[in-house]
Amino acid sequence: VGISQEVEIAGQRGKRIAAASGSLDAMRLRVSRARQELTASVGEAFVLALQARELGELARFEQEIVRSLAEFEQRRLDAGAGTLLDLNLERAAEGRAQRQVELAIAAETAARATVAERIGLSPADLPRLEGELPESWPSAAPLPALEARALNQRQDLAALNTEIEAAAARLRLEQSLAAPNLVLGVATGREADREDLDTVLAGLTIPLFNRNQGGIATARANQESAAADLALATLALRSEVATAASRYQATTRALAVFRETVAGTLDENLELVQKSFASGKLRASEVLVFR
Repeated sequence: VGISQEVEIAGQRGKRIAAASGSLDAMRLRVSRARQELTASVGEAFVLALQARELGELARFEQEIVRSLAEFEQRRLDAGAGTLLDLNLERAAEGRAQRQVELAIAAETAARATVAERIGLSPADLPRLEGELPESWPSAAPLPALEARALNQRQDLAALNTEIEAAAARLRLEQSLAAPNLVLGVATGREADREDLDTVLAGLTIPLFNRNQGGIATARANQESAAADLALATLALRSEVATAASRYQATTRALAVFRETVAGTLDENLELVQKSFASGKLRASEVLVFR
């Protein structure tokens, strides 16, 4: 009767711990990145909901303008100064304005439902949204600075780097499994039922035919795959940052042009149209064009 224990002497235990710790750290980084993405997703849904609310207010304001024009055109027709064609045009515009209001209400409801879904509420329990869209936005940093910050701060890239380190630890572990292990044991018995024999065993396992070639090859392939994933993710990140920066700059320029050429002259143009329409210099169809 005997008992023996095989003891790993090539540091396999520490290598197993290093590989497992690397995988755990990578998973924690991925969870942190998922939190960042969720935060951005909630913020985007919130902004789009505010946008839908403001577009709804604009649609209702436009509906009031069209209704006032239709009432004014009806009075002009009753007084013999207007035409039935102008009145019909105003009524058609009023119908389109009502349609835009209904679409804006539906869009706002859908946007609020998206916010509810993003924060884990039932879509039937629409949250109330408070806040206003900012009047202006700061200018974006230069593209190289944005790329550098992304490369340093994006935790999904950090997770891939950690996975490469964990893959290297697994490769070292697989390579160490090819080393011989120490075997220690004790045994006791009787020889020919006459003499008790107590034996202490000590030796080394000899991996003569199994050098763990398959495990080493698999670990090396996983390490190369992790490095390729990191290179691909880095390229994708640079593309994402460049696209986002380009959209931001284009939108900023468009907003500046709109404020200067449209919003900046809106009050003045509205006053001129009102005076011209009231004095009979503009027909209702021309007012619709200006609107």
